[in-house]
Amino acid sequence: MATDVGVLLDQYITALRACLAATRGVDDRNHIFERLSAADAMRTEILKANLGRTAGILNGEERTMGWSPFYGEGAEVMSQAFQRFANAVKSARLTDRPDAGFGH
Repeated sequence: MATDVGVLLDQYITALRACLAATRGVDDRNHIFERLSAADAMRTEILKANLGRTAGILNGEERTMGWSPFYGEGAEVMSQAFQRFANAVKSARLTDRPDAGFGH
C-alpha cells in the first residue's frame, strides 16, 4: 500500500509543479512552495513507513487547503490529485490499525 501512496504523492507533486509553472502571483507561488515542502515531509515519512506521521502532516494540509484553496490554471487537477493521495493515506492508515477484537 505504501507504494500506491507514494505513486499518488508523486502525481500530486507533479500537479503542484504544473500549478507553480502557471502561477505568477507571489502569494500563490509561496502557497505552492509551502505545499511542496509539506509533500516532501510526507514523502520522508512514507519512506520511513510512518503512516501515522504522514497522516498527521496530511491533516494539517487538508485544513490549509480548506482555508486557502487554489484557483487558476491546473488547480482542479492538483485538487483531485491531492484528494486521491489523501484518501489513499487514510485507507492505508486504517488498514494498518490492529483489530480491536470485537468480532465484527
